[in-house]
Order: sequence, then C-alpha cells, then structure tokens
Amino acid sequence: MFSELEYKISDQLYPEHHQPSTEFIIHNSLLITNYIMKILFWATTGFLFLMQGLMPILTHNDEGTQQAMAHLGYPVYFGLMLAIFKLVGGLALIIPQVPAKVKEWAYAGFGLDFIAALYSFIAVDGLVTFAFFPVIAFAVLTASYISYHKVYAPK
Repeated sequence: MFSELEYKISDQLYPEHHQPSTEFIIHNSLLITNYIMKILFWATTGFLFLMQGLMPILTHNDEGTQQAMAHLGYPVYFGLMLAIFKLVGGLALIIPQVPAKVKEWAYAGFGLDFIAALYSFIAVDGLVTFAFFPVIAFAVLTASYISYHKVYAPK
C-alpha cells in the first residue's frame, strides 16, 4: 500500500484546488463526444456522397448500369434522372452552407431511394445477397442523419 510519505507527496503534487472539477470533466467529455460525432458525420456523409452522389452520375451510361436498370423494369431515361437527383442530393448533404430544410429533403430522398431499391430487388430477384445493399446504405444514411442533428442542426 501507500506510505504516509507517498500521500504527502501526492498532496503536494496534486493539491485539492488543482483537482479537475466535475464541470470541467463533463465539458471535456462533451467536447470529445462532439468531436466523434463530427468524424462520424463527415465519414458517413462523405461515403454517401461518393457512392450515391458521384458514382451514379459517372456510371449512368455504363452498359452494366443500363442492363441492371432494364432488368429491374425501369425505362432508359430513369437512370439519368435518378443520377441527377442523387448528385444534387449528395451536394446538398456535403456542402455546409446548404440550409437545414434542404438537407432534410435530401435525407428523405435518399431514404426513399434506398427503400425503393430494396423493394425493386426483392420484387424482381427475391431475397438475394445483393438485395441487402440498400439496407446497408440506409444504415449509413441513418448514421449520417443522427450525427448531423447531434452536431450541426439548428437548436
């Protein structure tokens, strides 16, 4: 155990008035939580922007993309229209100056897109492995949405 000398040294090194206050500890833990939420927001939103904002617009003329859209029963023009909406929605999420209401619409649009994609996959192909990609994308969208509201949304 500790000797009396060790307790005296400890008291000299860390006097009572230098001990961190409860408010200091709570404030620092809130700063760390806010920092983690910012990292979560930018990681998930950046991933969504790359995979749902940029990728569709860059690959909408690709033969594989057009075959996949035809396989699901969508008309040819639908792919380009969807890619444009996804690019605009991705930009709305990633640009900080975009108003909160516009971001809410973008989150809603992506949510509907992922639900519709899941339904399309299941309706055409049944419960196959790739049908769960929209579920994963919806989970990433949810993490982005929650972290956005914890950090950036107006109070």
